[in-house]
Amino acid sequence: MANGNGVLGWTPKLWAAVVGLVAYGIVACFLSFRWWKSVKPRRWTLVLVVGAWTMTLGFLIRIIWGIGDNVDSIPVYAIQNLFLLLSPCAYLAFSYMVLPRLATYLDAEDCLFLRSRWIVRIFVTADVVTFLTQASGGGMAASGGDMAKTGDKLTLGGLILQVISFGLFTFLTVWFGYRSRSRHMVWTSRNPSAGQRFFNRWTTLYYVLLLTCVAYLTRCIFRVAEFVNGYDSYLATHEGYFYLLDALPLVIAISLFFFVWPPSIFAHDANALDGGSREYATAIGSPSYDPENKGTDVEMRHV
Repeated sequence: MANGNGVLGWTPKLWAAVVGLVAYGIVACFLSFRWWKSVKPRRWTLVLVVGAWTMTLGFLIRIIWGIGDNVDSIPVYAIQNLFLLLSPCAYLAFSYMVLPRLATYLDAEDCLFLRSRWIVRIFVTADVVTFLTQASGGGMAASGGDMAKTGDKLTLGGLILQVISFGLFTFLTVWFGYRSRSRHMVWTSRNPSAGQRFFNRWTTLYYVLLLTCVAYLTRCIFRVAEFVNGYDSYLATHEGYFYLLDALPLVIAISLFFFVWPPSIFAHDANALDGGSREYATAIGSPSYDPENKGTDVEMRHV
């Protein structure tokens, strides 16, 4: 609640920031363990782990911001705001890499609206652009004066672009499910997930991906609404909305990947696919994997 103190006329609730720190810290630890124990290669999944840790750091700095005279410190506020604002870009990037790998693994790229290669290139590039735009805007906003107003507009532009790009990705994810379910054999009698544990099924991964899309879009739309209405708006001055519509959906979304870890699913389901193999499932997790040159990558892994 607004109370007339601090940089923005209010101070953060320390207990809420501590809860955020603990929650994200625990999830970051579990994801780090999952990453470390994961089947190789695992480099492309590191982005999710790093994003969880930077979000944790953001809450730590938020606690520091709420202590003593730090509530009047623009630099401390700006730093914690940047960490909490930018860390979710890593979660979006992870999703952008999961969908094309899943489609290629199922040999169902024909059900994608775009080629796997282009999905990664287009959306990861958009993610980088929105990240840099928001980071630049946040840095300018921290300087104060007229530059701050320009920075806020730049940040808002980055957030709007993020909503558009991730909204399009969500459409592609839904489209893939619809097309593959209605036209592809993997959803019917030859489902490769049959007999697998719930968390080891690729179908579970797909539905988790849909749930995370909803969570990320909720957060993105909230952030746009917050910036559109300004720092003195009801959304901005009532901290509960930040936790309800930003921190909570995100921590739930990324925690699901501890249980439903994509590289492990690809390895578990490999032999259930026609013509599939454990080597092939491992190969498609490689950051150097080329969806249009499956055989070459698999052969290289045996060299």
